[in-house]
Amino acid sequence: MFPALQTEILRRFQQIDLYYRSSPKKPADVAQTFRGLIFVQAYAAYEYTVRTAIHQAIVEIAAKGHSFRELKPCLLALFLDNELKAMRAAGEKRIWETRMALMTKTFSADPIAAVEAVPHDGNYYRHTQLQMTFDVLGVKRAITTRRRYRYTIDEVVDARNEIAHGEATAAEVGRRYSYSEMRFRIATMRKVCFRVVELLSEHCGMPDRHCR
Repeated sequence: MFPALQTEILRRFQQIDLYYRSSPKKPADVAQTFRGLIFVQAYAAYEYTVRTAIHQAIVEIAAKGHSFRELKPCLLALFLDNELKAMRAAGEKRIWETRMALMTKTFSADPIAAVEAVPHDGNYYRHTQLQMTFDVLGVKRAITTRRRYRYTIDEVVDARNEIAHGEATAAEVGRRYSYSEMRFRIATMRKVCFRVVELLSEHCGMPDRHCR
């Protein structure tokens, strides 16, 4: 599954590169709009990568046949998602019933199953959410090869949000950056996306890292 995702990431960034190379230099407002829209495209590729990679990682870890009692605590927090939601939603009459069900499942020999959950910390797809995802999955390696790339992630997310939420036009965002600065951000986000897939693929391929 991960190789197919890598192919799709490559395709999406090739399209961004083509858009970048074909963007006009004049008139200024049009050029600035093109640069601003690159943030939207880069964000879309990044969100797609993270969301899809997390889903694939969950499916692949579940396919290893681990039982709940074998899992590391961080992965229990993920694969007990349904039970934790049930406890959160339980009324006063059912709270102890759901607590006991959670503890029983935690120490059971039942095989885990894939869940529909995306770990987050409230910072929508900024680098801290990516770090939270790695922490929950038990990935110990750094989310980026360079610390400054983390700030680029946040910069891209914030610029996209400004445009998407109407806080600034694409031209207003684009005029803050030169073409060479945009080229750096495209290259950085490409590296970030491929690293996410590389690390999650590596982690999923080592079942001993999932167990206590």
